[in-house]
Amino acid sequence: MLLSCLICPPSFASTTATEKPATAGAKLAVNMGEGCAISVADLFAGHLASGMAMNASYWTDRPPVKTTIGDFAVNFVCSHATETSKEQVANQHGATYDNSANRWTLYFESARDRHMLSPVTHIHIIKALNSSGFYTTQDDVDGDPKQRVRFFSYCLFHDSLAICGSGQVMRLSEPKGNLLPYVLDILRTVEFVDPATVKPASLDDAASATTQ
Repeated sequence: MLLSCLICPPSFASTTATEKPATAGAKLAVNMGEGCAISVADLFAGHLASGMAMNASYWTDRPPVKTTIGDFAVNFVCSHATETSKEQVANQHGATYDNSANRWTLYFESARDRHMLSPVTHIHIIKALNSSGFYTTQDDVDGDPKQRVRFFSYCLFHDSLAICGSGQVMRLSEPKGNLLPYVLDILRTVEFVDPATVKPASLDDAASATTQ
């Protein structure tokens, strides 16, 4: 399972992050087109905007915690996940749905990947305001130990829509610089909304649309 960087600024073990409380914030909304619009709570004085169809980013001017991993941003890539394609969308982000057990489980592209990566890969359920899905974490297993990172990937499903993303959230040698708790705080506030009620937003309008 290889995770590409989709959690990047718009200039474009498992962590117990679920225990970190989020604070209230104004809602920002964005219309990504093709019937996909979402709102999020602006917990960290950030921005929400769409730079291209079916894509959007929430980002802050500076990270909420000191880190050397890079800037803080959460990207949203929207797709129409019909029953026939929902599994494909999930597979691309490291998960498959086990109907017999009624839960998300890890998906690996090959037996070799499963053998090598399953010890350092974990999956969790995530619930937002009107969607639910999964997120995974996966640690580097080779290269310079000081440069190894933790990868993150997620998908949230709402009716026939899905938003997904992935990226790096922490250097393994720098646990205090973990961005995952803050990413999860934002994702839990995601709400799929009626596109007709959301003013179109772009990277030229960094403040995006604000919902009441």
